[in-house]
Amino acid sequence: DALRNTIDCIEHQRIELAYQKQVNLETNEVTGIEALLRLQDGEGGYLPNDEIIPQIEGESLFSLVVLESLVQLEKFFAIKEEIGFKDATLYLNVSAHTIMHPEFCSIFTDFVEKHNLAPNQFGLEVTETAELADINIASESLQTLKDQGIKIALDDFGVERSNIQRLQHYPIDIVKLDRSLIMDIEASEKARKMVGSLAVLLKSLELDVTVEGIETEEQAQILNNFGLTIHQGYLYSKPVPPNELELNGPKKLDSF
Repeated sequence: DALRNTIDCIEHQRIELAYQKQVNLETNEVTGIEALLRLQDGEGGYLPNDEIIPQIEGESLFSLVVLESLVQLEKFFAIKEEIGFKDATLYLNVSAHTIMHPEFCSIFTDFVEKHNLAPNQFGLEVTETAELADINIASESLQTLKDQGIKIALDDFGVERSNIQRLQHYPIDIVKLDRSLIMDIEASEKARKMVGSLAVLLKSLELDVTVEGIETEEQAQILNNFGLTIHQGYLYSKPVPPNELELNGPKKLDSF
């Protein structure tokens, strides 16, 4: 069913990307934009990524989805400076399985070369729940991408298969704290202590940190107090089509 639905999306051009901004509270600037894959169901809605993607990412068909995503990114890069996001890194959300495949790795490096992208203009958010089974292969793939100026973010840090060992072995630039870590941060002292401890650890490793899934100003304030100032979530902007992105400026939190 997953393969059939994906083929249908490809044949009828129902693959699209939605964009969500990452805001630096210290400067009130957009420092990053995440491109999120959307597969239209043909009835005005979207297929659930968490059910479809894990079923197809090991299939050769998935390369067509990746290529179509890059076609969409080309269109965004063409207007990126015009709509005011010249210095923001544009991230594509991918699975660990994708970046470990030699063909996919070269697809991304070729994309950077083809469009003559400056270092840090393009990045990959690698889904942390996907299994990086071979440390050496994963590290080499990530280093190849990084050497090409592609920023590497470890996504979903803090969920099921989180492994701090990966921070030691992989050439990662950014760690993205999963929304599950901050859902109870307003009411739970334990949650605050855990996030505060992670902030200290990640900073000691000289890693940048982005916190996703922020929905309230109180969450934002607590995170800001921990020195976690790069935020992403509905508090600032929902994922939107590229033509709507410029209409959703970063939320100014004057109390900060």
